[in-house]
Amino acid sequence: MKKVFVLLGVLLIIMLVGCSTKNSESQSEINKDDETVTAESQDSNDSVGQLEESEEELNNTLEQVEDAETELYINMLNSLLNEYDTNYEEFDIKVALSLYEVVKGIAEQDIDVAYDMKESLLEPLSEKQAEVYGLFIDDVIELEESFK
Repeated sequence: MKKVFVLLGVLLIIMLVGCSTKNSESQSEINKDDETVTAESQDSNDSVGQLEESEEELNNTLEQVEDAETELYINMLNSLLNEYDTNYEEFDIKVALSLYEVVKGIAEQDIDVAYDMKESLLEPLSEKQAEVYGLFIDDVIELEESFK
């Protein structure tokens, strides 16, 4: 019986030594994995930083494009108003701006409806005025279509 206890004790010691060796090896592997993960994390953080910078640059560029588009739209509308004011005696900028507001609001929703509404908008005007403002409305609708 004494031999059995000694044998069990020796086996227990061998098992403990074997487990502690495996534990040390596992700890070394974990440390190597931690270094790899840390390096990958730093690379990932750098990539995220670059992505954020690129996104910020893209947003700035998009804002510049939108500003340029708005400026172009305003310039084209001003040119249109000046052209009609210069070429047609019947053209009044105040009336044109009122028509513009109505047509723009309708055209933003549906271009076809804007074309259909043109006749009803021109009814109260004289024949010559209706002709001039009809052309103006067509140009405004085309302008809206090109910037939609």
